[in-house]
Formats: sequence, C-alpha cells, structure tokens
Amino acid sequence: MDDLNFPGWRPERSIQVVEADGLTRVLVNGQLYMSWRSGDEACVRLAIVQLHQCGLATEQDLAEAFGRHVTTVQRYLRDFADEGMEGLVSERRGPKGRWSRPRGCVEAFC
Repeated sequence: MDDLNFPGWRPERSIQVVEADGLTRVLVNGQLYMSWRSGDEACVRLAIVQLHQCGLATEQDLAEAFGRHVTTVQRYLRDFADEGMEGLVSERRGPKGRWSRPRGCVEAFC
C-alpha cells in the first residue's frame, strides 16, 4: 500500500504542542520533549530554537506546530544566534517610563 492518501487520513505530526491544566507540553514523535507553565512566551521561543537546532523540525514545521508565521520562527532563530537567551526574552516596546507633557505645553498644541 504505497498510496496513503485516502479520505480522512492525516499523517501524524512529529511535533505536537498540547495545552492542558495550565501547562504547555511539546511532544516529539509522541514522546514528551519539554513542558512549562502556559503563557510563558520565553519558553515557547526557546523550545522552537532547540527543536530547530537539534534537527527535529524545519522552520515551517515549527511555525505550523506553534501557530506562528514562518518569518517569526526565523526571527527567533536569528535573535538567539545574535544574543543568546536574552534575544528571546521580549522586552516591553514603547516608552519605558511615565509619559508627561513638556512644561508650558498647552494641550491643543502638543
């Protein structure tokens, strides 16, 4: 049976991301690879980088498994190569402190 393309059949994915009970788990070929508390974005990014560096998945596979765009996966890989783990930890964008109007500035003109 060389042709496995029959209705309803899908090949098993080698990388699966499962979220349940407040945990995110990554399975590789059905075996637990990593787990972490759900919502930890740095762990998601690290898992993507590790899986790629270990040769367990392509950029496209990882994008599909983690629900990211392939260019986002590529950015994680580049950031890790450039800066290590610090490159994967997202920083808050925009102003870092409290914003205030310059002295003497009238609201309508600022």
